[in-house]
Amino acid sequence: MKLRDYILGIPVFIILIYIILSKVFFNSSSAEFHKAEKTWLAFYSYDRTEIGDLSMIHQRGYGVYPAEIIVHSWEIINNSNEPFHGKVNLILNKQDNAIKMYYKFNKLNNEITIPPQTKVKVTLIGYIEPDILLTNRLEKFYDRSLVISLVVHDINEYDQFYWDSQSYYFVKEHFDLSTNQYKPESIDFIKERCNFLKVNYSVRWNIKPKICFEDDIEITTMPKTIHIPYYYDNN
Repeated sequence: MKLRDYILGIPVFIILIYIILSKVFFNSSSAEFHKAEKTWLAFYSYDRTEIGDLSMIHQRGYGVYPAEIIVHSWEIINNSNEPFHGKVNLILNKQDNAIKMYYKFNKLNNEITIPPQTKVKVTLIGYIEPDILLTNRLEKFYDRSLVISLVVHDINEYDQFYWDSQSYYFVKEHFDLSTNQYKPESIDFIKERCNFLKVNYSVRWNIKPKICFEDDIEITTMPKTIHIPYYYDNN
């Protein structure tokens, strides 16, 4: 083999060594992108009011890609002859709270008033963050579906915490994505709320909020004073 062939082969050899070393030492820590896939969205509604006569109409589900705009509407009809006043909230049905962090929606946990024999439209607007395409964040999420529900409920302490604790907005506020757990200060707040409802709404406690069943949020002894918006003193 001529000297010229050796000289020409050296750069090729160096490039091959570089590619091999890059794969071995850097590939596992570098971010890779998966091919974008659709997430199927199914939409539902819940009427959890004890007074009034409501009907709820909404569109069917569809699939979206990350960053694609999600638009969905519910119509709430008051069929009674009396005005209805309650609250709406957004519930995402997914076992893993962490995946909920990649969904961004407008605020729907609001009070609403519907005059007799009229209807209101509640519109959801949002998207899935493109960051979910990163390999290290996507690998745990094989089920590409999500159930999105709008719940209408009465305004009282029990119903508000019962549905707030299941809402998309509650997870956004209290869940820590980096640890995949609820924040320590949030756990204290949840314990206090669960205890407050257990003491003050014992009749309804047989249908307790789901979050009060959590293993790491087990109910503790009732403190003397709860420093939260709903004040309670057992002295």
